[in-house]
Amino acid sequence: MTRSRRRAAGALALAVLLLAAPGCSIGKVRRAVPPSGPAGTATPAGTAPVVAVRTARVPVPDDFRLQQLDFVTAERGYAQFTRCGTVTDPSGSRPSCAASLLRTDDGGLSWRPLRHPRPEAASHQLVVTRDGDLLLWAAPNWYRSTDGGRSFARVAGGAEQEIPDAFQESLSRFQHDTARPERIVDWRGGRARPVPAPPSVPGNSVLTYRKGQLWATGVAGGWPVVALSTDDGRTWRPTPVPDPGPPDITVVQVEVAPDGEPWLVVRSADPARPPALWRYQSPPGATDPGATELRAWAPVPATGLPAARAEQVLPIGGGLLLTSGPAGNGLVAADRYRALDWPLNNQGIEVLSDATVLVPSPGGDGPLLGVGTGADRTWFRIVLVPE
Repeated sequence: MTRSRRRAAGALALAVLLLAAPGCSIGKVRRAVPPSGPAGTATPAGTAPVVAVRTARVPVPDDFRLQQLDFVTAERGYAQFTRCGTVTDPSGSRPSCAASLLRTDDGGLSWRPLRHPRPEAASHQLVVTRDGDLLLWAAPNWYRSTDGGRSFARVAGGAEQEIPDAFQESLSRFQHDTARPERIVDWRGGRARPVPAPPSVPGNSVLTYRKGQLWATGVAGGWPVVALSTDDGRTWRPTPVPDPGPPDITVVQVEVAPDGEPWLVVRSADPARPPALWRYQSPPGATDPGATELRAWAPVPATGLPAARAEQVLPIGGGLLLTSGPAGNGLVAADRYRALDWPLNNQGIEVLSDATVLVPSPGGDGPLLGVGTGADRTWFRIVLVPE
């Protein structure tokens, strides 16, 4: 499963939970606007961050509730509000939901409405893909926008928790064929075509596609196996891992940073063992450090990495790796780990295409955006208030 597909699956799960919750209006209650915090202050390493509350009134009736709020970059984001209840007509009672779709291009300071393709439906949900496509469920149809919400294409019918084939490429262009999981398919134009050549990776490999790099990873004889294609699966190049990594390997995954640098993360079944890490690097003194064919996996000692499972291991660019888990949050840089006092919740953290760190808010008090590079971040909590 690719990162884009994981993100969409998580958004779908969250949306289903939200839709299952009671959605009836409680009347025209004006909600107080939380006080706005400072404009935002960059956080030096080792200092507890200041989180500025970025509050915006949005052009939505005040009996609507926020259903989904997500960002593609530090500047561009989308929100959907809904008002759900029950209507009764001669045929009986049925659920009915109204939806309002919004977009921001200034990091949540201001929001403008988008034309929703079906604002009245039995149920709604919004999925924002990593590449910025919008997928809308407005029962009984799915809709997709590839131009930032200016227009939508429709697929009639379908199931609420199943993205139709016509929109699969928005989730992830390369996927395993559901009918033949050993086969990799390329989704384009609503059709799945087998890639010209399969990678020499055993079993149902883990796929990662980013920055034109298609990675397939697996395990053979207790050893990580990794292959790379830079021509959409027409050819594959083995990228040998020089060390077997931890015993009892359960996951071998390539994670690609926003700047295109690949990291290899190998996990063990032992929950007390931290992941083994490699970076795909050119040899010292290479005349063309960007030449992919010269690169090889170089181990990252990560001295000081806590002896505990890191729930999330995410490259953020500039040779830095963010880790988050029960043992705390930290950065791996220059082969060493150092703890960070970032406001992370260990679940669902995303690194956006511009290296912004997005921290969802399961408690409903607004997601966090960590804007900046490396360890120097300005943190904002995004709060939307209907008016």
